[in-house]
Amino acid sequence: MFRKISLSNFKSFKRMDFNLTEGNVGKANNLALIYGANGSGKSSLVDAVVFLKLSTDTLIRDGTEPNLIDMACSVKNIGSKGNMKLEYLFTNGSEDGEYLMEFNDEGMLVREKLDYTINKNAGNIFELIYENGNISDFYSRQLFKNSAAKDIVEYEVRKQWGHNTFLSIIKSEMAEADPAYLDSMLGTGLKNVIRYIDSIIVCRPGYESMGPRAIDRSPEAGIITSEEAEDLKPFEEVASAFVRSIYDGVADLRYEISEEDGEVVYEMTVGKEDGSRIPLEDECQGIRETVRVLPGLLAGAGKGVAFLDNIEFGLHEVVLNSIFNSSLSNAGGQIVATTHDTVILENANPHSIFMAKEGKIIPITEIERTQRNHNNRNRYFKGVFGAIPEPEPEDLSELAYKYSQ
Repeated sequence: MFRKISLSNFKSFKRMDFNLTEGNVGKANNLALIYGANGSGKSSLVDAVVFLKLSTDTLIRDGTEPNLIDMACSVKNIGSKGNMKLEYLFTNGSEDGEYLMEFNDEGMLVREKLDYTINKNAGNIFELIYENGNISDFYSRQLFKNSAAKDIVEYEVRKQWGHNTFLSIIKSEMAEADPAYLDSMLGTGLKNVIRYIDSIIVCRPGYESMGPRAIDRSPEAGIITSEEAEDLKPFEEVASAFVRSIYDGVADLRYEISEEDGEVVYEMTVGKEDGSRIPLEDECQGIRETVRVLPGLLAGAGKGVAFLDNIEFGLHEVVLNSIFNSSLSNAGGQIVATTHDTVILENANPHSIFMAKEGKIIPITEIERTQRNHNNRNRYFKGVFGAIPEPEPEDLSELAYKYSQ
């Protein structure tokens, strides 16, 4: 789970510290709800997590996505002076970590650092710095199990680093090397950090969810092997139960499976109480978005980490209120959700509520003293916490007249 995310010169943030231990004495909170006006930076925070995930994949993708330099240039705060920095403090099980990336104005990675647990003690796993045309490096003695492993990685660093992260270099080795061979080369928890980043789920409206899903592939439709077909059943069961509990008239969700040229083609369908059945892609947007966001909710209810952008996009406010104030009250994982839905504010723990405003993400307890018995929804509408739009809408009749001329 994340304890803190710090960003400098990233998208709408010149400097932002998002503390996810608010009110929890240094321990990561299970839930964070982020409110704010459009354009206040809510989605920029989610983009920082997307950037983290993509930054480890630049050497194993198919070449259709942008490279690391293009990615960095696309998210640099426009007009800002100084390097862009992204820092993530996290807890992976019982082990704490801190990961830093820093980019210059040209988008090149000029510093990368990972602190993590080494033999039950916090320590620096590696640090790489580019300066004056040279790369200086530091590696923990526990990182490599032999000199040959160090030589191989150092060669790849000289060839690839700066245009790719060190984590992406190690991840490409993990994808290509035999696991037993890799274990004989690398020590410490470096592989665990990469797997932790891979495990984070990101859901954004209009985008395919990132990260492992309940079935580790698109929940709607796709092509798999016959051996993988059995993996569809667990998600089919939980998705059916969840959607049926929310939407009237839904009898079940089921995968229709067929074989074509030795491959298994699957498609989720929705059964109606009147006996009809239609593909999920032809269903209402609410049901489709509910299925899309469900893996993230399951992660947060378990022991995973999920970032859900505009969570209300697919769920009714009454459903959201029930999920966040009952189903997730004792969650073992972590959910960070951006939202405009205010019903949740009525019962949510004040330490779980944040406001995006003025280029920062601030816990409401730092803005105004608040307690559980306060109606923070009413206080939000009254402008107590700020971060609320103050619209002065144009006359639509007048605009329609101008448009028609």
